[in-house]
Amino acid sequence: MAGRATRWNRTSIVAALRKAGRENGRWIPMAQWSAAHRNPSYQTVLKFFPTWGDAWTKAGYPLPERWQARTYRRWADAEIAEALRRAADGRPLSSTRYDRWQRSGGDGPCITIVQRRLGSWRAVSAFSGVPTTRDTLHRADVVEAMAALWRERGREPTVRDWSVWSDRPCSIATVQKRFGFTISGLRAEALAAHPGLPTGVSPSKALRRLLAVPRDALTEREREIAERAERGETLRQIGEALGFSREMIRQIAIRGGRRRGRLGGRGRALTAEEMVSLLRRRFEETGQIPTLQEWMVMRARPSAAAILRHFGTWRSAWGAALGAEHPAVQALKRRRGVCRSA
Repeated sequence: MAGRATRWNRTSIVAALRKAGRENGRWIPMAQWSAAHRNPSYQTVLKFFPTWGDAWTKAGYPLPERWQARTYRRWADAEIAEALRRAADGRPLSSTRYDRWQRSGGDGPCITIVQRRLGSWRAVSAFSGVPTTRDTLHRADVVEAMAALWRERGREPTVRDWSVWSDRPCSIATVQKRFGFTISGLRAEALAAHPGLPTGVSPSKALRRLLAVPRDALTEREREIAERAERGETLRQIGEALGFSREMIRQIAIRGGRRRGRLGGRGRALTAEEMVSLLRRRFEETGQIPTLQEWMVMRARPSAAAILRHFGTWRSAWGAALGAEHPAVQALKRRRGVCRSA
């Protein structure tokens, strides 16, 4: 005969948490509780208590000070509208630009909160009076943006160049949906409108991976290939100059590119101190902390897997690089807290 399902209340939940705390010797994070399929489920706990930490505090296991110090802000409509106006700064606002502004330390709710409160990004104009790029996006504007990126890169931009460019008016998916052409069509229109754009082509994947490796970790031949690739030469042109076939140059570049994420040659992985130095240098160059997803798209060094293996979380890595009190790191904490309060 099947047992009757337990009907939980605040008293029985506190008793279950107290028992689990005695067995574990401390409170149990919500993710571990859920992964162990414990009862009551975390969803049931949050029906009776405002937060996971509040439930454990009632059970006699207060959370550590670093968890207690975390506060969750609830944003008023007027505050959200004001944040949108500050982020726009007199220009049409895209969700990407707002997200970058908020993550770089802007005092405003995260993009998730904005979209949940308004229903979608389309409602931003009516809500705050701030025009969005969706309202003002025209074919000519996108073509001009591609031309600007082309001049900035000094060569044909790739999809990756467009995706990580902070001033892009929209994504390539939006370009295809609104205007019906892909990155190659966008490049063709930009070149037709601006015949004087640089004619250099993007390096192949093998050369891009080779260029990401520090020069002191390359052999003399690989370093020569990397220097020629930086000048805009293709695999075929490099092969003709060095007396090798195109495929031979490609294989050399692939072998050299496998050292990406290492310093001082083969066999030595980056240390935590070296990772901190590289993260700090990246922040000095860009002035902002990218998201983990953007870091993976950029194929930046050190790899996302190596960072998480050393530091555990993305926020901890940047805290080690810039200091836990740095405004950009504090913005990461605030963004996480705001998202949970939706």
